[in-house]
Amino acid sequence: FKLIQSASKRGDYKKAKETAESFLNLYPKEEQVFSVRMTLMEIRRRMGELETSVGLLLPLTGRYQVVAESVLHGLECAAGVFEPCQSRHPVRLVIRDTREGDTRKALAEMQEMAGQGVVALIALSVANETGPLRPLAEKLHIPLILLTPREDVRELLGPFVTRNFMTADEQVASVITPACSVPQRKFNILY
Repeated sequence: FKLIQSASKRGDYKKAKETAESFLNLYPKEEQVFSVRMTLMEIRRRMGELETSVGLLLPLTGRYQVVAESVLHGLECAAGVFEPCQSRHPVRLVIRDTREGDTRKALAEMQEMAGQGVVALIALSVANETGPLRPLAEKLHIPLILLTPREDVRELLGPFVTRNFMTADEQVASVITPACSVPQRKFNILY
């Protein structure tokens, strides 16, 4: 790992890349795998070989299609894919259909995208398909962001798995707690 960093700091990106690739092949279970993978991606970006890729696992077919397409449009806007949306950092979205949240499909797509060098995964959680994704995210050392307000995913959260929605209980608490701390008699809640 120190050889990789040293070569990279010297500007010898070719040597740093070769050393990082060798490390990942020889020591796939070492603690530094995630750091080496991130360093390798940065080196490849500096060499002009790679742009940042983020994987999207969305149920683009079936009964959740409308929700998934809405999420996709929001993520495309955030990535600056279409005008007038802009992004400070160029991001390539790798989009995969999980077909109504099929667990096996999601796992296969996740594995494939990891091989393509995605730096993170975003999954719209619509069913119970996300449970098996956590062990794979941890094994691959790829951050997984779940898009869901569901309560039952709390136990899935960990060092490589997070979510970006508050649960209904958390939302209520965030409104009620400050409201109860001030001496007011009337409150309006917009739902």
